[in-house]
Amino acid sequence: FVMPADAMRAPLSSAIPVPARQVIQPLSAADGVPARQARQLDVTLKPNRCQSHRSFQEVRQIKGMCDEMLVDDNDCTLVLQFPRAKCVGGPVNPRDMVDDPYEEAQKIFFCVDNPESSTELDRLQIIKPHEPCSMADFQDDIRGRFLEVLEELGIEASQFPSIDGDEDFLKINLRRDEAALRYFAEEFGYEMPYLAEAYESLEGSGPYPGHEPMKNDDGMTVVAYGAYEAKKDHLFQRFLFIDKVRILTMVLKTRVSLENMVNAGILNAYFVCPKAAEMEFLLEKYASWRSACSLPGSHAEQDAIRNYFGEEIAFFYKFFSYLTRAMAVLGAVGLIYELAQLSHHILSPERAAVARVGICVLFAIWATVLMQFFSRADHRVRQRWGVAEVEKKPQTRHDWDHNKANKATIVNVLAIVYLMIYVLIIEDLLSFTRYANEHQKKVGNLAQLTAYALTFLIKAGSLTWSKIAPCL
Repeated sequence: FVMPADAMRAPLSSAIPVPARQVIQPLSAADGVPARQARQLDVTLKPNRCQSHRSFQEVRQIKGMCDEMLVDDNDCTLVLQFPRAKCVGGPVNPRDMVDDPYEEAQKIFFCVDNPESSTELDRLQIIKPHEPCSMADFQDDIRGRFLEVLEELGIEASQFPSIDGDEDFLKINLRRDEAALRYFAEEFGYEMPYLAEAYESLEGSGPYPGHEPMKNDDGMTVVAYGAYEAKKDHLFQRFLFIDKVRILTMVLKTRVSLENMVNAGILNAYFVCPKAAEMEFLLEKYASWRSACSLPGSHAEQDAIRNYFGEEIAFFYKFFSYLTRAMAVLGAVGLIYELAQLSHHILSPERAAVARVGICVLFAIWATVLMQFFSRADHRVRQRWGVAEVEKKPQTRHDWDHNKANKATIVNVLAIVYLMIYVLIIEDLLSFTRYANEHQKKVGNLAQLTAYALTFLIKAGSLTWSKIAPCL
C-alpha cells in the first residue's frame, strides 16, 4: 500500500487535517480480514514511492500526441481523481454542511452482495446517523475509511497532484507479483482461457481427435474458458490488462462504490489508467494517414482493440467495419442506377419507377442477409473471446433499494399516462388545425392561432414534465 503519510491531507490541504498513518502492520484475522486472505496476501505498508517512482518514469513523445508527455503508467490500473479545497484552488468548500452524511456513507460502503461491508460504517469516527456535519469532516472520515479498505484488500496506491493544483490523482493497483490478482480471480470464479498446452493430456472422444484445442468450421482454434484456479495456474493464459481492470473493479465493488463516491463529491471521477505502449501501437496501426482508409478486419487487429478497450468497444468496431464493407454492395447498385438515369434510352421514366421498387426489395433482402451473416461472425467472436459466460453474471447496483421497487412501477405508469394525455392533446390540436384550414370561413382567425397554440403546448408540456419528473 504505497501512500505518503500525509496523502489524505494533500487533496484538501490543511483545511481538512487527517491523522498521519506512518506504519501499518501485516493483516491478520484480528483486523477484520479473513485468515485465509491475510495469509495469502500478507499485505504490508511499503516505503513512500511517490518520489522514488520517478526513476521508472520518462518524458518522451508519444506517437500521435502533440507534446511530450510524462509516462508514469507503471503499477497503475485505475486512477481516482480527488478534489482539493477552495483555499488551494480546488472546488470543495470545507465549510459547507452535509445534511445526512450517514446516508451518503451507507451508499458508499454498503454492498448488498457483501453484508460484512456494513462494518465499515461502524468505523466512522465523525459521521453519525441523523447528524449533519461539515464538508471537511465528511471528506476526512470517508477518505480515511476508503484508505483502510484499500489497505485491507492489498491494493497498492500512489498519489500525485494535478498540474494546476486543484485536484489530486490516486493510482491504484493490485500487487505486482500477481498474488492478489490470482487470489481474487479464484475467489470470484473469474473466467480465463486455457492454454493450448492444457489439451496435451486429453484423449480423443467422438469427433474430437484429442491432444489439441478444437477448431470451428472456419478453421479457427477455439480454447475453452473456465473458472480460474490458482493451483492450475500453469494451464491458464496470462492475465491481460483488461482482466486486471475487471478483477480490481470487482474487488472494490465488494467494499465500496466508486460511483456513489463521485455522486457524494468525494471523487471528481475515476478511470482506467491509459497505457502508453498500447496507445502507441493503436495510434500507429489505426490513426496514421496510411491507415485512415483501412478497417480492422483480421483477428489480430480485433484482439488488439479488445485487449485494450474491452469487448463492448471491440464489438462496435467489428460491426462498424462489417457494415462499411457490406455497404459496398449498395454503393455499386446505386452507382449503376445513377449512370442508367443519365441515358433515357437505357432507363425511361416508366422503367425508373420499376427499378426503384426493385432497389427497395434488394435493400430489404440485403439488410436481412447482412444481419444473418453478421450474427454468425458475431457468435464466432463471442466463442473465441469467451464472452457468452460473462453476460450471465449479474451486476448489482449499490444504490438499489428493494423497498422502493414498487415505486419504479408507479413512476413508469404515471409517465405512460402523462405521455398518452400529452399525445392526445397534440393530436386533437392537429386535427383542429386541419379542420380550420379546410373551413376557414367558419373558424375565422382561429386558424392562424393554431400554430402558436401547438408551439406553446409542446413547450409547456416539456417544461411541466421537467418539473414533475424529479419529484417522482
